[in-house]
Amino acid sequence: MHITPTLIYLLAVFYFVVMAISLWLSLKIFGLIASGNTLQKISAYQAGCLAILFLISYGVGGRLTNLLNFVFLVAGVSLWAMLIKHYLPDKYSAGKAVGSYFTSYVFATGFVLVISLICLAIGGQVFIVDGNSMSPALKANQTVLVYKFEKHPKKDDVIIYKNLQTGKNAFGRVQGVPGDSVTLTSGPDIAAMSEHRLGPTEYYVTTDNKSYNIPPKIIQTNSIIGTVGPEL
Repeated sequence: MHITPTLIYLLAVFYFVVMAISLWLSLKIFGLIASGNTLQKISAYQAGCLAILFLISYGVGGRLTNLLNFVFLVAGVSLWAMLIKHYLPDKYSAGKAVGSYFTSYVFATGFVLVISLICLAIGGQVFIVDGNSMSPALKANQTVLVYKFEKHPKKDDVIIYKNLQTGKNAFGRVQGVPGDSVTLTSGPDIAAMSEHRLGPTEYYVTTDNKSYNIPPKIIQTNSIIGTVGPEL
């Protein structure tokens, strides 16, 4: 279970685009019209400082969490007000600065909810784990998000695929990718073992819980539904 590099990159781009649009709309509503160059500077300073404050707050837990959240909010509002006063001094007022700050996050929250639902419908799907064949990584009745755009998993990824023999969905861990050589058995007799080099569309999949005695499988790319992401 992981967050893929592709998703991290998309989330970073998504964050900056949404924040830039939200900041522009909030400034315009409060009459704080800024040029494109000025808006970029304000957005860059705000995003960088908020990222630093978030990392500090995230890294310290326990009893300090609520206090840091409050400090995070006060620091964010103060920074935003100073940026507006520095870059837009002729139009500055404390009320406009504070109002535009909170309005920008109202817009950002709305955009995130709408776009997230669209992206989830297109590139992701929620599944409930049936059984403990992938225990301890996945447990029965656990809800996970599956990245449907990840059709070419890496070794050790957990995937969900269509079992062509049963017609049901199954979870498995990738132990071999195209080009790898794997050992196959056609029965309990060790003499029946043979080497097989995986083709360009073949993946070798096993289960984590060996007590289930589920034999490894070679599956095709077109049977892969997606790569398992984080637990929900």
